Amino acid sequence: MRKIYLLLVGIVLFSQPLFAQKTVTGKVTDEKGDPLANVSIQVKGTNTGTTSKPDGTYSLLVPATGKVLVFTFVDMEPVEVVVGNQTSINTSMITVTKALQEVVVTGYQTVRKKDVASAISKISAAEIDNLPIPNLAQAMQGRAAGVAVSAATGIPGGNI
Repeated sequence: MRKIYLLLVGIVLFSQPLFAQKTVTGKVTDEKGDPLANVSIQVKGTNTGTTSKPDGTYSLLVPATGKVLVFTFVDMEPVEVVVGNQTSINTSMITVTKALQEVVVTGYQTVRKKDVASAISKISAAEIDNLPIPNLAQAMQGRAAGVAVSAATGIPGGNI
């Protein structure tokens, strides 16, 4: 009888953390309302997380200590949402526009400027800003001495 009593007490004590968790579901969309796939959803301050499915939906088991969900995606502004008592959280993410200021191309290895025996060229954004070119490879062509630019097959915009 004593063994059964200890077993029941052990089950109750060790299963209590399972009851403290809750499942949060929802959908992640962009500013147009289109679903976003592979958005990273993580409970802030923990390693608990998941990613959204191709239709933008997700399901995440949030521990009792989890207070905030963090949504991150490439080229999107991160979103933090307080969980509270919610079990369904839908969120919309906004695109971040980043302007390219300068491109630095280094070949083979990192060296200090004083150790280089050949020329170092710099192409500023102002030089290529108003050129009617479809990609960066064509913008660099003929602007820096000793640079050979070739387009790789299958890669839009070419490869430098």
